[in-house]
Amino acid sequence: MTTQQQINYYVFDRIEKDDLGCYWGHKGESFCEVFPLSTEDTEDDLIVSGYAKCDAPGTATFLVEESSWKTLQDA
Repeated sequence: MTTQQQINYYVFDRIEKDDLGCYWGHKGESFCEVFPLSTEDTEDDLIVSGYAKCDAPGTATFLVEESSWKTLQDA
């Protein structure tokens, strides 16, 4: 029997789309790229790949790399 992990969920101050179609999550003065959530990947797949779910007030759910979120917290 395997134990299912729960995916982490982070909240940004805001998420904005730039002119090239990339999304950026802002936390204070720092930011990192976030990605639209696809229904193709399971939460287990995302956890193994190093992703967490995220959003900001008034936005849909996105994905952020755990390492990028950690970098924001260390800034």
